[in-house]
Amino acid sequence: MVAPNMPRPIWKRLRPKRRPKRPDLAPDLYAQAAQAWLLARDASRALPLQSEALKRRPRDVDFLIDRAIIRLALKQSWEAIDDLNSALELAPRRADALVYRASAYRLLGTADLAEEDVARALVQRPNAPDALAERGAVKALKGDKPGARADWLRVLSLDPESAAGDQARAGLESIDVKKP
Repeated sequence: MVAPNMPRPIWKRLRPKRRPKRPDLAPDLYAQAAQAWLLARDASRALPLQSEALKRRPRDVDFLIDRAIIRLALKQSWEAIDDLNSALELAPRRADALVYRASAYRLLGTADLAEEDVARALVQRPNAPDALAERGAVKALKGDKPGARADWLRVLSLDPESAAGDQARAGLESIDVKKP
């Protein structure tokens, strides 16, 4: 027993205090690094980093969607669909995952599946520019140029300065501009 005015023994003073448990930040850092490589237009470097983030946090829906985007950039449509299927199993109401999966199906030439996914996304978000742009692309693939034009013009009225706006402009150009 130590007297009230005596200092505590040295071994008690040197014992580390309990630190609050911090969350594991590594998955987020890997995912941010992957996004940086994707923005630098180097998806091949982004993919292993995003996969590492998913290995450390396998049920993270955002990580799954981000890896699918990277895989789409690498033209790995089936693998992207696998990631998006996993994301939609965990979060069935994620309209963005439906739009990306529709895009993957369209790139594979499976217009009916793409149309189904984009329709589901538009039920959840009726004026979503990304979903409308994708629906326009699907309509163009199916030969419905007036329908595609209407969707793309709607995108340009809603959000002309977005990636969906860029997609809409490119789509309009592809059906309106005659090539020599």
